[in-house]
This record gives sequence, structure tokens and C-alpha cells, in this order.
Amino acid sequence: MAIHNDTGAWGEQMAARYFEKSGYTIIERNWRFRRAEIDIIARNEKLLVFVEVKTRTGSQWKSPEESIDARKRKLLFEAADAYLQNFPDSYTARFDVITVVAENGEALITHYPDALNPELF
Repeated sequence: MAIHNDTGAWGEQMAARYFEKSGYTIIERNWRFRRAEIDIIARNEKLLVFVEVKTRTGSQWKSPEESIDARKRKLLFEAADAYLQNFPDSYTARFDVITVVAENGEALITHYPDALNPELF
């Protein structure tokens, strides 16, 4: 596996632990719909959180959250819509971004709740 894949998997694991410690249940990891992938889908009561995880090692040209472009957001929203169609119950959906930066052997996690709004797209 390529190093960037290992880094991404590590970041997703750190993000999943963060959500679990915050009282959420992880119900899906790397859920795919057509060309889109949702890194984490977490639930807390009637709230479904679709999470985009961005991981970096050290400083880079772009911050992790800046790499979520319009195309990526569109795919994420389409995948989330497809996922929600599979549930007869009504859930409130939220789109979060988690950034994980590996620095000096530590995971620096930043959580941006409700960071992406499909209504603005």
C-alpha cells in the first residue's frame, strides 16, 4: 500500500476514535456510492454525521480542509443523499470535517462540525 494510503487510513482511525470518545457510534467507514466515498458515517441518536477526514504529515502547501474542492463536496452530498434514502426513519444529517495532522509523533485533530452545507452548493 502506498504511504499516502497508510497516512489516510491512520487519520481515519484517529478520527473514528475521536467520534467514539465523543459519544457517537461509527456505523460505516469508507462507504462508497458510485465514484464517491464517505470516510466515516457516525450516529448519535437521530443525528447522522457524514465525515470527511483529511490527513497530512507536517506542514504542506494546503491545509487539509482547503483540499475539499467543489467536485469533492458534490460527490459527498450525492453519496450522503443515496445513503439517507436507505433509511425509513427520519434522521437529521450534518456534514463535518476532521483534520488530522501528524506532527512529532502526535495526532493533532481539529473538528469542524457542520462544515459543509449542501444547501449552499
